[in-house]
Amino acid sequence: MEAARARGHTVALTTEEPDFVPDWLVVDIPEDIYAEEILYNLYQHSNVNVCTIDGISHKLGINSDLNISQSLLGEYSAPEYLIVRKPVMKRCSALPAEWFVFGGASDKMKLYEKFRRASSSWRANIVIGEFAPCPNIQYVNSRHHVWIDPGEIIFSIMSRCDKACLAMGMVVWEALSLSLPSYVFSYTDRHLQSALAMEEAGYIKAFGETGLPEPKVFREFLQQPFTPTAAPIDFLGAERVIKLMEK
Repeated sequence: MEAARARGHTVALTTEEPDFVPDWLVVDIPEDIYAEEILYNLYQHSNVNVCTIDGISHKLGINSDLNISQSLLGEYSAPEYLIVRKPVMKRCSALPAEWFVFGGASDKMKLYEKFRRASSSWRANIVIGEFAPCPNIQYVNSRHHVWIDPGEIIFSIMSRCDKACLAMGMVVWEALSLSLPSYVFSYTDRHLQSALAMEEAGYIKAFGETGLPEPKVFREFLQQPFTPTAAPIDFLGAERVIKLMEK
């Protein structure tokens, strides 16, 4: 499905405006297994400057045989060039809780279900993403406040929590913007590479394998003490990208 979706976007971008040749293309490649194919299809014009920014933090490596003139592949990544929405605080009914839990827009690892089973006694604000299956309400206990696709109030929900249990993705950076200690699980090997790099830099606590462990190990991981030591992001990534274009 992800491959089909990536290729679908590629076809759309190369067929909708076939005669339009931009000066710059700024792209975030979601899976490097498709990066060369996508770039080859999209950027065949020798006068196009390409800035490949990976919002997750993993620097992308591209085969030089693609013949992309003046490209800036792999040089720009988070946190300096992170393009992320700024925290917006809005009124919401979220209760103070120990944990903020979010498994991503699709929750492919079923992080919520694992948290529910392994940590039922912990108070948590749990966000269910736009494309994730809704939980069976009869299994939601009173200590878990569940939010279905809450939009921008997600920052307000985060702000009521002490720690975060997250799937690797952009929400990790958003939690960091609120200085929320984050315990992060990875769905793919590439996510794990990024998570381990972020852990080494002092941003997060990363689980050292892909997927979710059995409940006892899951709970023990979340009980490990952790405080971020890296400096907070400055939200100037978009401005830095614009400066690249203006050179």
